[in-house]
Amino acid sequence: MAQHVRLEPRPAGVTVPLTAIQKWYWIRLLNHGSGRSPFRFAAMSVRFCGPLNIRRLEESIESLVRKHESLRTRIACVDGEPTQVIDAKQAVKFRTLDLTGADPEDGDALVTRLGQQFLYEEIDLEAGPLLEAMLLELSASECVLILAVDHIVSDGVSFAIIAREVLSGLGSGEPAYLESTGKSAVQFPDYAVWQYRGRAAWQKAHAPYWRDKLAGLPRIIVPPDGHAGSANEDTKPSVMHVPLGKRVSSHLARIAHCERSLLALVILTLHLVLMSRWCQREELLVEFTSHGRYGHSELRDMVGCLVHAVFLRVAVKSGERIRELLQRVTAEYFAALSHDPSQVLGNFLTETPTEVYFNWLPGRTTVRNSDVETLEGGVSVRPFPITKETPTRLAPVFMETPSGVIGMIFYSEMLFRNQTLQRFALDMRGLAEAFVKDPNTTVAAF
Repeated sequence: MAQHVRLEPRPAGVTVPLTAIQKWYWIRLLNHGSGRSPFRFAAMSVRFCGPLNIRRLEESIESLVRKHESLRTRIACVDGEPTQVIDAKQAVKFRTLDLTGADPEDGDALVTRLGQQFLYEEIDLEAGPLLEAMLLELSASECVLILAVDHIVSDGVSFAIIAREVLSGLGSGEPAYLESTGKSAVQFPDYAVWQYRGRAAWQKAHAPYWRDKLAGLPRIIVPPDGHAGSANEDTKPSVMHVPLGKRVSSHLARIAHCERSLLALVILTLHLVLMSRWCQREELLVEFTSHGRYGHSELRDMVGCLVHAVFLRVAVKSGERIRELLQRVTAEYFAALSHDPSQVLGNFLTETPTEVYFNWLPGRTTVRNSDVETLEGGVSVRPFPITKETPTRLAPVFMETPSGVIGMIFYSEMLFRNQTLQRFALDMRGLAEAFVKDPNTTVAAF
């Protein structure tokens, strides 16, 4: 993000453009053809047990919306260009469903089905609102809350911020504590204006780097082994879990520290060794999902769509030590960050030229089923995950948890056999074990 425009609150009345990644989502929406966004996800889905003060819950969500401009945003076209329209006030759309008459044994399944229907509702981005709450009451002392928000104004880190602030509002003696006395220092629309105003300087400073980085590679495809279905077929994705374990994960974190790298990059390096063999390619272009906040404290608690892709071009050489590959991956990653990858999608790519993906969720953004929090009044809150299935070919997500690094490899059953992903999981764990035992293990030795 090394731009020549300072990130600060925008002047009053200025038009707020879309960011590069928002523009990409907007183009996909136009291709969708319905004029309504299908990118709605659960920012928060939790079960409350105990005497919940529903009015305080509503007030906490209302305070959240007042605090974050992105949650009061609509997308409208002005002179043919999509812009962000920030409403001064916006009532929270809060719907409740009484399920107290349902069979208790069927309660969770019913909540899951209704929750998924809620997430699949497509939203008119111009009409809004882009955040909506649904409370499903199972009994007088048990309910499930789902907060749905469109991806064009949010991302995975934003979901964690939203959940934290809503729960903090419930536990506060003053329900409206989240309201600021004035405008917050920096909001997501300010970030969008900043990115737009720095675009010319960005083009001069960083475009040559990215043109060179993305040039000359044919599209990289992970060879399928299932039946010859289309990648765009509407098929249910499956998931393969890849737990590395606490002991191995702690050793990998220690190696990352010794090599002045990051645990995420150690896992990425191991992933690339396997993907190079799978794709039968020495040179890979990997799309590493970044949550857009690294090294910028002013963005840490910002709710908005800051997620973007960091493209890393890496050669995996069979005779090379894995430690040396890690060093090159680390250098490549930090070089990419210094060239502000947040605008790459908007300027260079209409279609991602690679199917080699990597998504990393650090510990502070990871939600686990075992997490339980007790609020004042004896109300307990526990995650109640509501997932939305989206078409995918092969999408790995690795996350940091107290029990160690866990991978979730989402894949299309039409394209990849379960046995293939089982083998991938075994190979990933085996490679991690070998690297911990001897960081000088060569790529070819595994």
